This record gives sequence, structure tokens and C-alpha cells, in this order.
Amino acid sequence: MVRRIKKKSDSWLVAAVVVIVVVTSLFFIFTPAPEEVFLRSSDGLVTFEGVARPAAGIQLLTHEAVAVEDGIELPLYEIVTPEGVVVVGGELAIVVDVGAVDLTELVLYRYNVTSLSWEVLPTVYDLATTSVSAQVDVAGSLLVGFGILLGE
Repeated sequence: MVRRIKKKSDSWLVAAVVVIVVVTSLFFIFTPAPEEVFLRSSDGLVTFEGVARPAAGIQLLTHEAVAVEDGIELPLYEIVTPEGVVVVGGELAIVVDVGAVDLTELVLYRYNVTSLSWEVLPTVYDLATTSVSAQVDVAGSLLVGFGILLGE
């Protein structure tokens, strides 16, 4: 009769694998799932859609218009996320009264806190819904405005 001798190192290897599987499972269980974010400004003109982890506490605030150049004022909105929450690839959309302005003349602006200036966002025009939109990432606070292209 042959008796198999079990090595101690095999037992530790199995235990280590079990511990790794349990710890990894706990990580996935306690990590919040991504949630869809949909916000509408108080004036009803601006919407923001995206995905965040977690989505609680994200706000879309409406501010007074801000003067940017030679009497031109931009309606001003701010998207605020709680600390540690990032929205990647969110869509900011503004519905426009087409009787008041040519839709293709509008652009969306983002305020750059490093250069202290307004930057034009790549803007998409949707003539069917009479809206302009742009993709934005938000971490912390993002000031956005819309109006005609400055400098023209």
C-alpha cells in the first residue's frame, strides 16, 4: 500500500487562493454600482446626463448671467459633484428658442479655472430638437455658459 505524503506548501497555497477570492469578492460587493444622472436646471433650459459612481449629491445650479466681452453676457450654469465623484462623458444640452437666435451661431463655453478664461466646447447642433450639446467631464465644479461665438 502506497501512502501519499501531502506537502505543507500545498495547503498554504490553497488557503492563499481562497483568501484572494474572498477579498476580491468583498471589493465588488461593496463598490457602488454606476448610476445614471439626469439633471434639469431651474429655468428648464439646461439638462445634464451622465453616469457617476455614486450619483447622489450632484447638482445643476443656475446663476446670474456673467459679462464676458464688450457687454456680451453668458447665461451661467454650474455642475457640482461631491468630493471624489467624477462624471465622465456627461452630455450637457441646452434647448434654444429658434425664433430668437440662429441655432448654428450658438456655442457652449467652459470656464477654465487655471487660465481664468472661457473656452469653447466642441458643440453639436440638433435641429430636430432645437438644442445644442457638448460632452463634458465633471469632477468638483464646472461652470458652463452658452451664447454666440466670441470674437466674431
